[in-house]
Amino acid sequence: MRLILIPGFGEDSQIFSKILPFLDHPSLLIDLWDSLETDRSMNAKAMAVKLIEKYGLRSTDVIIGHSMGGWIGLHIKESIQCLLVQVSSWTDPAKVKLPIQNKSILYWLTRNGWYINRLTRSLVIHRYYKNLPSKGIMEYTLNHLIRQDKKQVEAQLKLILEPLSPCLTEPDLRIHTQRDPIIGKPDQEFYLVPGDHFAIYTFPEEVAKGIGTLLF
Repeated sequence: MRLILIPGFGEDSQIFSKILPFLDHPSLLIDLWDSLETDRSMNAKAMAVKLIEKYGLRSTDVIIGHSMGGWIGLHIKESIQCLLVQVSSWTDPAKVKLPIQNKSILYWLTRNGWYINRLTRSLVIHRYYKNLPSKGIMEYTLNHLIRQDKKQVEAQLKLILEPLSPCLTEPDLRIHTQRDPIIGKPDQEFYLVPGDHFAIYTFPEEVAKGIGTLLF
């Protein structure tokens, strides 16, 4: 059994760095940035198909997806019937809290560097993460997005926003917090952990205990 770790929007391996010591299984980190295509619109299902082929994912694997990674993981599970743990993620797209509902405007702002930049980084940190343990990882993620090619950032955003037919499968475990300014709480039963959207980084032992309820 392998643990397949899929990061969220704008994230890299750093998001899993704190929880890895608590996961007593071989793990494989998916690099979404390396799998993006900027010459066509990819939705989460298309990315799922690409990752299955690229990494040789199989039914004996266990997907642990953070945020957008859990959304992509849902479509991997639908295809290969593996186990799926969603951490601070969603199955209902309406749970994603967007600053602007019009996706075309969001794409344009992203492409032109107006959606995520130094000013919006400061505003987000001050409003939602000031004096919180997750401030550092949120700042790291936003800085990572600011440094990336804008077409790649837009391509990642499309993995969240491009429409899909309803997914008939469900995750095997949902892990969520009471306070998440990015993704609303699931309507279904979930394993409660402290913290906010970045609990997998700021409260890794508690999140790992939740994962353990499925694996052991």
